[in-house]
Amino acid sequence: MLKVLVVFVAGIILGSFFKKFNFVNKFSEISVYILIAIFLFVIGFSVGSDDRIMQNLNITFLYSLIFSISGILGSVLLIKLILKK
Repeated sequence: MLKVLVVFVAGIILGSFFKKFNFVNKFSEISVYILIAIFLFVIGFSVGSDDRIMQNLNITFLYSLIFSISGILGSVLLIKLILKK
């Protein structure tokens, strides 16, 4: 975990030095998009190749849906409470 934080902080420091160069910003946007696409593909591949996950996919989907809707509803309710005051 410490290694992840060190890399993250190093990226912040380097990003603050190179933020004035447009080519660096464009490169980082493109590289982030490509890395996220690769990350999602690898996760999908791992899920698809695991028989246990594939057998329980319907119940996993149901739990994911319930947690997502609960999070959205909780956020909306909290915002309404905060903005009422």
